[in-house]
Amino acid sequence: MRMKFFLTMFLLVVLMIIVTACNSNAESGNQTNTEEEAGENTETNEETEHLIVAFPNFYGEPQDLDKVEAELSKLAEEKINATVEIITLSISAYQQQMNLMLTSDEKLDLAVVLSEQFSPQVSRGQLHEIGDMLEEHGQGIIDAVGEDFLKATQIDAKQYAVPTVRDFAASYGFMMPKEYVEKYDIDVDQINTLEDMGEILRMIKAEEPDLYPLTSNSPGESIAYFLRFVDPLSDFNGVLPNYDNDLEVVNYYEMPEYVEMLKTFRSWYEEDLILPDVATTQTTKNELLKEGKIVTYSQALKPGIEEQNSRDMDTEMVAIEIFDPVATTSNVASIMWSVPRNSKIPEKAVELLNLMYSDKEVYNLLTWGIEGEHFEKVSDEVIKYPDGVTSENVGYSLNTSWLTGNQFLSYVFENEDPELWNQIEKFNNDSIKSKALGFNFNSAPVSTEIAAVSNVKEQYRIGLESGALDFDKYYSEFIESLNDAGMDKIIAEKQKQLDEWAKINGIK
Repeated sequence: MRMKFFLTMFLLVVLMIIVTACNSNAESGNQTNTEEEAGENTETNEETEHLIVAFPNFYGEPQDLDKVEAELSKLAEEKINATVEIITLSISAYQQQMNLMLTSDEKLDLAVVLSEQFSPQVSRGQLHEIGDMLEEHGQGIIDAVGEDFLKATQIDAKQYAVPTVRDFAASYGFMMPKEYVEKYDIDVDQINTLEDMGEILRMIKAEEPDLYPLTSNSPGESIAYFLRFVDPLSDFNGVLPNYDNDLEVVNYYEMPEYVEMLKTFRSWYEEDLILPDVATTQTTKNELLKEGKIVTYSQALKPGIEEQNSRDMDTEMVAIEIFDPVATTSNVASIMWSVPRNSKIPEKAVELLNLMYSDKEVYNLLTWGIEGEHFEKVSDEVIKYPDGVTSENVGYSLNTSWLTGNQFLSYVFENEDPELWNQIEKFNNDSIKSKALGFNFNSAPVSTEIAAVSNVKEQYRIGLESGALDFDKYYSEFIESLNDAGMDKIIAEKQKQLDEWAKINGIK
């Protein structure tokens, strides 16, 4: 019995040791697994940032914007651990809406800047300086744009924006449907001046009395905006005639050529050659053309513009060049991307921007939408609309490939030349170069005068530059108001800065 007792106790002790050891190993294993899981979570559950992006739309907000936004967020989350929210604003109200957003605390991480607003936004401290961020997070941008053209979006040698990669030069003139060119046997190569164009408009009006042959390119803009013959030096508040003029800045609004242009537009307006509500209408040129109300509109021109406009207008279009191709800072910086001061995550914003300049999948998704739904491939570089889809019913197609980053990443449509981007590059290289190319005006020293002049221009410019306002009645009033607002002071400051820039850059 005693032997049996001791044997039983021995077995119980051994069993307790085994159970204790197993429990210890289990706890150790659980602790190890927990630590490993925690390590994995640390690596994979880094907080995903949310980026808000704003840019103008020229044809209304796309119906399938939310679908593209979702797909873009998937790509961005995979590539830079961020999701994306897109805000599009009508081009007619874009500058006003952006001013409201930038003066508030509303979150905004990336936004398009138009040339006339760039310097004022910098002077008001509304944009991040992103030079160092580009070096760290934006090598794709630097490689795509190039150091020389990046300088066109610097102020006081600081990088506040980057230009989209596209045509850095432009010629100026008009677009007309091929239908009318053929119907009236118009030789567009013989139209070289505004006077020549006037004769064509009168001929069309005589044959089509219910038409108003001419309108502006977009609501809220004048006809003259795309008929340039000076370097606007950022904002037209002091310009460089003939793209040289020994670097002497003059008042654009008092130039004899400008005055003659206004008189021409007024005479056209009085002859019913221009849409009566051209200065106030919110109806796009696309809608007006399809409704049979207009024929032509002013346009900045470049290689491929006929095909681009033909697709946009859903009818074959022909370009009429009046002013020769030229490259100015305003051309390069006409469309820029910036990181607003409102952004609390500017480095992440630059990472997304870098994808728009270096990642073909991201760029084309943002520009053309979803493959198979909004476009389909004809080849690796050429696309078309899917069966049953046209420019009128496509759910997403910005038709502004020059807006969304590096256009040289873009697919081309099947009616376009596959060599288009090589042609654009040659066009850039062969164009006239303004003597002030690379100069950016810092408006901060005259910000009060800039604001006052802008208010005057908003009141008069579109009406005068589209013929809707009576030249004899309002022109002198316009000039007097500009002078009262401080135009002379702005020109003097711009001349001072241009002289300093020329001296630093060795330009005589």
